Amino acid sequence: MESATITSILLDAADATPLPAASAPASTLTLRLAEAGTPAPGPQLLAVLRARSAGYRISVKREPQGLVSRYLHSAIRPGSVLEVAAPRGDFVLRDGANPVLLVSAGVGVIPVLAMLHALAGQHTEREAWWLHAARQPGEHAFGTEAHRLLDTLDRAREHVFYSAAARRAGVDRRP
Repeated sequence: MESATITSILLDAADATPLPAASAPASTLTLRLAEAGTPAPGPQLLAVLRARSAGYRISVKREPQGLVSRYLHSAIRPGSVLEVAAPRGDFVLRDGANPVLLVSAGVGVIPVLAMLHALAGQHTEREAWWLHAARQPGEHAFGTEAHRLLDTLDRAREHVFYSAAARRAGVDRRP
């Protein structure tokens, strides 16, 4: 559980072969779940849910009306096998020395968090700003992970805003 509404699932190749690399830090995976009747276009690979993984981490928001969301939150178990398309996407973090502004809200934090991981992995000297909004602290997914990554960057700033909190308070770090 990443928050009250978001769960992460760790995937590895079912046959232990290396998984295709993501083309961008914020790549997406398409799943085919026969039980949920969803398509998975493009080249396929089988992935198996693991307790610990060096493969992919997908994060899914629980949506009561969503077939895939309901399945992934309630029916999937360690050892389940899923059909998954190779990662794809073009939401990229550009190289350079310019400051980086990362803006997200709710579940939209997921691709931006991937970019923050890339910045921390590069030990960047770039100035980085993280602006995030969530309804309330219990729905603030990946907060601890983001704080940990930001703490590795010398020139990072953070502001989190809770829109439904009692006082609509925000949290600033590194003023």
